[in-house]
Amino acid sequence: MAIQDEIETRLRAALREKNQPVLDVLRMLKSRVQERTTAKGFSGEATDALWLEVIATYQKQMKKAVGEYAKFGEQGASQLAKISFEVEYCATFLPAQLSEDDLRRQTWRIPPPLSSSASG
Repeated sequence: MAIQDEIETRLRAALREKNQPVLDVLRMLKSRVQERTTAKGFSGEATDALWLEVIATYQKQMKKAVGEYAKFGEQGASQLAKISFEVEYCATFLPAQLSEDDLRRQTWRIPPPLSSSASG
């Protein structure tokens, strides 16, 4: 299923369930994609690649905001919870990220380059 179709399906379900946090995230993502597709110089349709780029960019911005709101302590707690939810929700659309340990394990599996010695 295309990401746009998945977004629409989840949006309809959230509307039926009156799930405001999910509605907020999905509406924001749709808004950001719409901004990109209506921008001057854009041609074509909203592809999965565009959706993934928008989602990843939004998630990155929210991760930065988490750090900022964490500095406010109790005053920023409610906003921090909302932003943390949005970060986690966006992750459901993105490819899984390797942990630092998994990345180290993968790099150890790469064979060393072959030496190019001239024979002869």
